[in-house]
Amino acid sequence: MFNEAPVPATTVDPVPSELLAILDLFAADLGGVAFPGVDAARLGQHADEVRARARDVERAQAALDSALAALGERTAALAALAARGLAYARIYAADDAELAARLAELDAGDRPSAPRALAPTRAPLHRRRRKAEPPELPLGDVATPAEAAASDS
Repeated sequence: MFNEAPVPATTVDPVPSELLAILDLFAADLGGVAFPGVDAARLGQHADEVRARARDVERAQAALDSALAALGERTAALAALAARGLAYARIYAADDAELAARLAELDAGDRPSAPRALAPTRAPLHRRRRKAEPPELPLGDVATPAEAAASDS
């Protein structure tokens, strides 16, 4: 058949069921048939690539989740340290009216509760978007659906 890695029962196969049905059709009923660029082995290779990319996405998602958790922890630690610093600064500013006024501005209600309120603000960046290019297929000369539609016209 094809180089399909077994999918554990608890894991959902990333290959959509309608495509799995076609893979099964080519593996069973059309096993000995080869169309130009399409046969059971070629379909199996592409299905294996889909599964490999899905595993890449799972690993990347796990890394992202971990990084987001670490970011949240560090942001919370920064917020606690900043609050402690402000408490000390209020005591220090008891005899400095100008500094006390600046500290009062920080306490003046309109700021969000997130620690980012202490960061300086800047104008948003305006970036040009590049036109997206269709991805290359890694397994040869199979046309993308857009290319196939264009050649049929």
